[in-house]
Amino acid sequence: MPVAYTPGLLVSADVAIRKPRRLPIKGEVLVAAGERVTGDAVIARAQLPGELITVKAVDVLGVEPGEVAEAMVRQPGQAVVEGEVIAQSKGLFGLFKSEVRSPTTGTIEYVSDVSGYIGVRAAPQPLEVRAYMDGTVAEVTPEEGVVIEARAALIQGIFGVGGERRGPLRMVATAPGETVAEADVPGDCEGCVLVGGAAASGAALQRAAQAGAAGFVVGAVTDDSLRQLVGYDIGVAITGQESL
Repeated sequence: MPVAYTPGLLVSADVAIRKPRRLPIKGEVLVAAGERVTGDAVIARAQLPGELITVKAVDVLGVEPGEVAEAMVRQPGQAVVEGEVIAQSKGLFGLFKSEVRSPTTGTIEYVSDVSGYIGVRAAPQPLEVRAYMDGTVAEVTPEEGVVIEARAALIQGIFGVGGERRGPLRMVATAPGETVAEADVPGDCEGCVLVGGAAASGAALQRAAQAGAAGFVVGAVTDDSLRQLVGYDIGVAITGQESL
């Protein structure tokens, strides 16, 4: 006889939580074990490498691939700004020179004698990881991240969109079985995590997003309401990257 598996979701008024907070690449951990932190505290940071953009300099300059290096005005390892001349042909009698300009602000990474291409690496992007919850730093892994420990009420969810959010809780329903309507969403809920009942209408979700609410917690959401919020069908997919 087939058996359906129902995932167990934890609901507790008081539970010990250990939350790993890690960088996707090696960086710098800014806190120490035993330190108290707030949810918005930056606990680690790193520099994400910028995009590598290839410039077909050989085509612009009209030279052989091995001659591109001689035409370079700026050299590998040097910083450049977007639009700056990085290579230039000699031209005819000093006239009719062809120029290659940097497509972005960053650093010249390479000049290929084989292809005649120039690689320009865009400036690195700073990345910060926040504690996400108030608590104590229980563990530190150098260059990688930490584990935050705290006691809190915990209600596990099974589906969400929009990524990590935090903020003060604000009730917008009077009963567990209530469906939150657009009129139930206050206009002054910016930064708050709204807590509803069984569900919320698509109009209510839209109003909350427009008012700047940090999040909306309900018992369930219909596909119609979700489509009204994000503007498209999600279906079976990994969520969290939606722009809300």
